Amino acid sequence: MPSSILSKYILCSFSNYFAKIFDFFPACSLVSFQNGDFELGTTSGWTVGGGSRTSLSSSEILPDYFLPGGRLYNYTIEHSSIVTNGSDPILGDLMPGIVEGGQYSFRVEDLVNGGYASVIGRQINSYYCLDIYFSWLAVLQNGNHSSNQSSLVIVQLEDITTGEKLILRRYDAGATGSGIDNRFRQKDNYFYTPAWQSEHLAIDNTRFGHDFILTVFAGDCQPTGHVGYIYLDSFSGLSP
Repeated sequence: MPSSILSKYILCSFSNYFAKIFDFFPACSLVSFQNGDFELGTTSGWTVGGGSRTSLSSSEILPDYFLPGGRLYNYTIEHSSIVTNGSDPILGDLMPGIVEGGQYSFRVEDLVNGGYASVIGRQINSYYCLDIYFSWLAVLQNGNHSSNQSSLVIVQLEDITTGEKLILRRYDAGATGSGIDNRFRQKDNYFYTPAWQSEHLAIDNTRFGHDFILTVFAGDCQPTGHVGYIYLDSFSGLSP
């Protein structure tokens, strides 16, 4: 076979091979993560919930309790909202802009105390892409309480197919500071993240086709006098 024909044959074979690969791994930026960055200005594709956490210590809290169908869900408690870029109203320029990219992000819980909790969740099904990314910023007010009474945030990414929590961040504003890690700084009685916290899950072939769910929770302290809230952005199959 002449070299020019052989080269065309090899090129054609590789093109067909990679076409099949791309058919198998659907575009990660569009299908599974539509509105993953809230750029529609809504929570379309997401599930939002809320309720009172005054009956529970922090160690007893599961985010699912506050989603629709959960035992503490109250549809009248809607303290979360889409936010536009700017400074955090409490920490100001100690934190970055409250939108990581684009025009919008989502704030879970509000900036007012009262013993409330809020949660947002998003499920992606039959996922064949190689990565999952998302980012968050958190604020926890220290009320000089024990960890079990303090404001709390929970960030978790779960493989529903296997029941494994693959990413789990659980922080509280307990008086000793043991409920946070080096992601946080302190200003007066606030613990806060001074930069967007970027999370990345690399998916190997043992998880191809699995269902995943991202759940983000924030709650005030149990005695009701101190706030906890968290911003969420950039949920995607591509790096922000």
